[in-house]
Amino acid sequence: MNPGEFNKRVEIQEYRVTKVKGMAVKSYETVATRWAAVKTTQGREFFQSGAVNTEYTTRFVFRYTKSIMDLLGKNTRIKKSDGATYNVVSAINDNDQNVTITVMTKLVNQNGA
Repeated sequence: MNPGEFNKRVEIQEYRVTKVKGMAVKSYETVATRWAAVKTTQGREFFQSGAVNTEYTTRFVFRYTKSIMDLLGKNTRIKKSDGATYNVVSAINDNDQNVTITVMTKLVNQNGA
C-alpha cells in the first residue's frame, strides 16, 4: 500500500471503567494515535420502529504493528480528527503478512455530535 494513502490521523480509544470516590466512571480513553487510510464501504437505510435509520460501515487500514493488533477489540473505538467516532467490529491482519491491518467499523456519531 502506498504510504501516502495513510493520510488520516485517528485516535484508538478503549472503554474503561474507573473508580472515583467509590463511584464507577465509564469513559473512552485514547490509548494510541495513528495514521490510517479511511474508506467508506457501505451506507444503508433501514426502518426501525417507524423511523428511518442510517448505518455506515467504514474501513480503516493501518500499518501492521503487534501493539495495534493487541489494542483492537470489542471495547475499542476509533475517533477521527473531525470528531466522528466508530465502534470496532473486527480487525484483520491482511493476508497474514504483517504488513497492514484492516479494521471494520460502524459509525457511532458524526462530527462529535
